[in-house]
Amino acid sequence: MRLFKKKQKHGWFKSKLSWEDTKKQCVGYDDRKIAIKSFNNSKKSSSGELLPYAIISELQFIARNKSELNILDFGGGFGNLFNQVSRYLPDIKINWNIVEQESYVELGSANVPDVNFYSSIDQVKDKVDVVIASGVLQYLQDPRDVINQLLNLNPEHIIIDRLPVFIKKQREDTITIQKVPEEIYGFDASYPCWIFNEEDILKDFTKNYKMNARFYSHQDCRNNVVVDKSGVDFMGYYFKR
Repeated sequence: MRLFKKKQKHGWFKSKLSWEDTKKQCVGYDDRKIAIKSFNNSKKSSSGELLPYAIISELQFIARNKSELNILDFGGGFGNLFNQVSRYLPDIKINWNIVEQESYVELGSANVPDVNFYSSIDQVKDKVDVVIASGVLQYLQDPRDVINQLLNLNPEHIIIDRLPVFIKKQREDTITIQKVPEEIYGFDASYPCWIFNEEDILKDFTKNYKMNARFYSHQDCRNNVVVDKSGVDFMGYYFKR
C-alpha cells in the first residue's frame, strides 16, 4: 500500500537523528502523565473495541489439553490484553505476567490484582510457556537486545503483534517519531519508534523457532505512516519452538 503524500499532524514521521536525539524531541511513553492516563483509559468500558482475534486464536490453540499457562506479556500496560483474551479461555488457569516501566508496575500492582507486574525480564522466575510482545518492540532503543532476553526465557511459544515493517524488503530499519493525537492522553504526545526490515527482525526469532503463522494486525495504522514513499504494514507472528 502506498503512503499518503499530504502533510498530517499525527502519525509516524521519519527522523534523521539518532534514537537518543530523537527521544529528546519527544514527550515519551515513560512520562508519568501518560502512565496515569493509560491506567484511567484501561478502566473504561471495552464495548465496541477491536479484539485481537489472531492472538486469541493462537492462545486457544496453545491451550489445548492444558490446565494451566504461564504467559509473559512484555510491555503489556495494565493488562488490557489479559482482559480481552481471558474470557475466551474459561477452562484454563492463566498466570499472566507483565513486564513494564516502573510507573506502570507501581499503578498496576496496586490496582490490578489478577496480573503479576515486574519492571525487568530477569525478575520473572517462573517457567514461561508463552511470550507475547504486542505493539512494544518498536518503542525500544535496542529491540534486539530485549528479544534476546525474551528468547533466553526459553518459552515454547512466542506471539508478536502490531509490529510495523516495511513492505519493500530492501528498506533498512528506520527511526521515526510517532505523534499521538491529543484525545488519547489529553495532550499531544510523541515518542521515537522503529519501522523494521521484516526479513531482518524475523531472523532473530527463526534461529531457534519455526514461524507457524504470519498475520495482519487487528489495528491497521498503515495510513498514518509517512516514511518517504515506502509502504508499511503492521504485522503479527506466531513462533513455536
